[in-house]
Amino acid sequence: MSSRYLIPFDLRVTNSAQLVILNTGVSIDFQFPPEMTQDSRRVEWSTKVYYGGDPLAIYNGNSARQMTLKIDYIIETANGGGGGLWTINKIKRNINELKGYFTGAAVGQGGTLMAIFKYPKITGDKPMSVRIGSVNVDYSGPHIGGQNDGSGFEAYPLKSTVTLDIATATLGPDTAENQTETYWDGIHPFPSRADLWY
Repeated sequence: MSSRYLIPFDLRVTNSAQLVILNTGVSIDFQFPPEMTQDSRRVEWSTKVYYGGDPLAIYNGNSARQMTLKIDYIIETANGGGGGLWTINKIKRNINELKGYFTGAAVGQGGTLMAIFKYPKITGDKPMSVRIGSVNVDYSGPHIGGQNDGSGFEAYPLKSTVTLDIATATLGPDTAENQTETYWDGIHPFPSRADLWY
């Protein structure tokens, strides 16, 4: 709900979270503290089998850090229907901005597909550069209706839950099969291990 309904701790956690999509410059607003449901890294190994012995494991490198966020939105008031902070339009804007990341990727808008993520209570105080892997929206509850910003009446589900998969973006070149190198602009350094990096 709006900030007046959150206890001080939850409000502090909610306000500390930051997700900015760089190709649009839009900052995603959180109504509640986002829930991190998964946080993982993977090591890449290859093995060689030798006759008469155990397989030899060869270290090939690490995967990116993979994180899954769950972001909840609940309509406080229909647009134009009262003084609540979280209207249909505000929730739709945040959800559409997240889904629009992929539209920007498809048409090459903005020149970068990076996002900046910071969640001090979970990942440390330093922002990290991430790429969005998937956005899934689940709707539940009855539809809430009201007048929109000018085009008439509209309705929207009471609750929206966004599941967002993100991965850290690496520093340095992304080398394709043709050995050309693409350097990402605006990459933030990885947080240190003291900042809960690993």
